Amino acid sequence: MHTDLSRQTGHVSAGRSVSAAPIAFGRLLRAAALTAAAVAGADIVVYVVAAALWGVPSGFSALNPGSIIMTSVGGVVVAAVGLAALARLTRLAVPLFVAVAAVVTLLSLTGPFQAMAGAMPGLPPATTPTGITMIVLHVFTGGLIAVLLPAQARQ
Repeated sequence: MHTDLSRQTGHVSAGRSVSAAPIAFGRLLRAAALTAAAVAGADIVVYVVAAALWGVPSGFSALNPGSIIMTSVGGVVVAAVGLAALARLTRLAVPLFVAVAAVVTLLSLTGPFQAMAGAMPGLPPATTPTGITMIVLHVFTGGLIAVLLPAQARQ
């Protein structure tokens, strides 16, 4: 049995939007696991392709498969907690979650730009290909989380 995280009552009917479907705690846990696997897998594919094409990370030690997986999974965990909180507080949890995810993704791009500018303490400046790879990773991660997590949590 799933615990409904939203304050909505009733069942999804033919006339009711799927986006208004309640988010259940059990489904959210499953959705977070599936989203984490998808995001980590997609990010590793981006890393492998970038490494093959441009030699990424080319000495940039912060960009490696272990840190990519940990960051991806950590982002999904934080997003799942945020989605659960929004589902408890409002009926507009999914649209608000997507908007917040977009803003957080845009703000996260400061990291790659700082890396390219050499503003990351203890690290050399990232090369342009490494910076571009980091930007693609951030956009993929944010986009996949914004789309997959709420979609899977409502199924």
